[in-house]
Amino acid sequence: MKRIFSLIFCFASFGLYGQSPDVETLGSSLNSQWKSLEKDWRYQKGDNPEWAKPEFNDDSWHKITSYNLNMPGLMPIAERHQIAWFRKRLRADSNLNDALVLNITQSGASEIYLDGKLLHKLGVVSADPNEVVYHNPYQALLSFPLQTKEQVLSIRFLNEQEKYPVYIGHPGNISLHVSTLGNAHSKDAFKNGLIVTVKNIKDRYYIVLGISILLFILFSSFFFFFPSEKVNGYFALSVFFLSLFIVFVLLWLDTPGKDFAIVFSWSIFSIISYLLLLFCSYKIFNYKIGFFFWAIVAASVVAIPMLFLFRGDFISPAIGVLLLLEIIRISIKSISTNKKGAIIFLTFSGITLLYWICYLSNLFPFLAQYAPFAFLITPIGLAFYLGYSFGTRSQALQSKLAEVEQLSKEKQFILLSQNETLEQQVKERTSALNQTLENLKSTQSQLIQSEKMASLGELTAGIAHEIQNPLNFVNNFS
Repeated sequence: MKRIFSLIFCFASFGLYGQSPDVETLGSSLNSQWKSLEKDWRYQKGDNPEWAKPEFNDDSWHKITSYNLNMPGLMPIAERHQIAWFRKRLRADSNLNDALVLNITQSGASEIYLDGKLLHKLGVVSADPNEVVYHNPYQALLSFPLQTKEQVLSIRFLNEQEKYPVYIGHPGNISLHVSTLGNAHSKDAFKNGLIVTVKNIKDRYYIVLGISILLFILFSSFFFFFPSEKVNGYFALSVFFLSLFIVFVLLWLDTPGKDFAIVFSWSIFSIISYLLLLFCSYKIFNYKIGFFFWAIVAASVVAIPMLFLFRGDFISPAIGVLLLLEIIRISIKSISTNKKGAIIFLTFSGITLLYWICYLSNLFPFLAQYAPFAFLITPIGLAFYLGYSFGTRSQALQSKLAEVEQLSKEKQFILLSQNETLEQQVKERTSALNQTLENLKSTQSQLIQSEKMASLGELTAGIAHEIQNPLNFVNNFS
């Protein structure tokens, strides 16, 4: 009986020895989730092609469990320009029927081996820095033909980060996730969050891009038809640069290679958009441009070369926070002169500022996926105010037009009355003139008659005198 137990113990020992204790089994749970491959890795700095072979004994290597394989502790395994190998034993569960896929995020280049066979070449790994090609597959789905038997996954990783920014904020990373092909194409954010979350963010950026383009067209049209309203032109320029910023963000999301030029460009576009937005605020409130405005402009100019040193996705939001604080300041100052406009600006700028404070402090991580909409809060507030202002002025113009029409009617009535009065006066004066003319004619006739009678009298007197003289002579002669 003792011999039987001894044999059983020996066979059990051989069985346990044959099954490595650090082999990870990937089961059917991958049908509904992404799993991080972070357990039971072994690593070694240096470079040796033999390390890809499954029969290589890596027992002397360091053992780690880490989400970022290159950063299991405070210090990275592979420094910049250095190569490190990572190995892991794993197998697929017999109940797992769907094909497996890998998703890899890295800063550098790598080669992925399964049982010594090269599966994927992500960039170019080389000891010569001039030959290195950076590649980050990011959202790519990489085939992973894992079998039910124990296999060795080997990674040759080169930590070759970008030249700029100099202080990138992380010493180099590589992380792996695995799931089934069916789940990787799922639209369920809970099951396929690794892919769907980024896709949702991209979709939101496309929505924001469409809205910003519409705003640009709308306010460009306002400026074109009403060139005296220059604030519409400034706002159109602001949303134009906002659109360029979003275009470069979308380009970055689809770019697997080095992306410093893209980040540099989007940072500059976002800063210009912020500055134009602030300038619009000054113009709307008729606020005198002074020290604070030029200080922010100077900080923005200094921020551009700082992009070569520090990450742009922190520098441009920092400038944005300064601009929001200044907009809030001048809004508060303008409450007495433009109460409704100040309230609109305070509301929208305050919401935006609160969001970016939470974003930069990572207070609520889930808010990061709504970042695309945050870029539109203040511009929409400005558009809302400009629309309100346009509507208010339109109503004022309609009221003035109604007053003018009323005054025109009153003036027409007065003019009609004056015309009637004038016509009556003309008639009266014409009648008076006609009467006067008749009187003059009658007087003229009387004068003519008088003159005729006078002439007749003179003629008669003359004749009588002429007759009298001979009569007197006759009388005297007789």
